[in-house]
Amino acid sequence: GCRSASGGGAGTGGAASAGNPLEPIPVLRSNGDFLKAQTAAQKDLTDAFHKIDVSEPFTAADRTNLLRGARLCAAMAAYLPGKAEAQEFTCGEALAALGYHEEAIHRYEMFLNFAGDNPSDDTIRVVRADAYALMSLSLSALGKYKAALDATNTALKAFPHTPAYLNDRAQAEIKLGDNGAAKTDLTEAANTSKLDDPAKQKAVALLKTLTAKK
Repeated sequence: GCRSASGGGAGTGGAASAGNPLEPIPVLRSNGDFLKAQTAAQKDLTDAFHKIDVSEPFTAADRTNLLRGARLCAAMAAYLPGKAEAQEFTCGEALAALGYHEEAIHRYEMFLNFAGDNPSDDTIRVVRADAYALMSLSLSALGKYKAALDATNTALKAFPHTPAYLNDRAQAEIKLGDNGAAKTDLTEAANTSKLDDPAKQKAVALLKTLTAKK
């Protein structure tokens, strides 16, 4: 699952404890194992990713499913190196939602290395921009606000005026003390997003927070 250039956003969670949360990564030994992992990961992640999009809190079962799904995605990427890089992206999403931001960034970067700067495939182009936008949230969670801003600018260069990306950039701008730029981005996101787009509700909420600070 991913946000796409018109989708919602992933939660950032709090920073989780050190250590590799993916261990032990399952070992896939056949194409049949890969297909089973694909089905299981989709089952584990679908409901939790929906909760992220609509800002619903996770249950303990959701967290268990997210981690299991992340491990399965990592296993699929390891089984087909160079061919299953989309699984790196999904793994990063799940890890970020659990608060494992360092590992999430690593997984996004693995996908971005595969995608390159100018992918010809339209789907990869969208997921590449999503990866930069979601990576910005993990960078912000780690206090790396300038890097987060740079990542959102890369996403917006690929797909200008995307409301979810504008929200992400605004969050980095707020952390960097540039409330004027944040207000401009949030106003555009609120005005251009569709009524049922989670990005609209997020932009409006952030604008209210900014206004209350005055």
